[in-house]
Amino acid sequence: MKSEKQKLPRQKALEQRKSFSEQTNAARNPASHSGQEEAVRASGKETLKKLETTQEENDKLKTATQEAQKKAAVSDAAKKVDTLVGDVIIYGLNINQIVTGHW
Repeated sequence: MKSEKQKLPRQKALEQRKSFSEQTNAARNPASHSGQEEAVRASGKETLKKLETTQEENDKLKTATQEAQKKAAVSDAAKKVDTLVGDVIIYGLNINQIVTGHW
């Protein structure tokens, strides 16, 4: 009669063979492949949707940045006009005198 130690490796080898056989059959199964294809497609669609959302957010940030830059430029121009008007008032001149050259 064989000892337990001799039975164990043989049983383990049979289990491994059965496992490999099942894996091989699963790989040959077209339904298994189509399921994997569907999973890959779904993952790709999800990734594309995330990419589109990120692009939309980037576009919104770009637009907001451009608007902020425009407002800053207008504010800077308004400050320069205020300074110029203040200088004109200090020297006692009005805009008509400056434009016509009649002091």
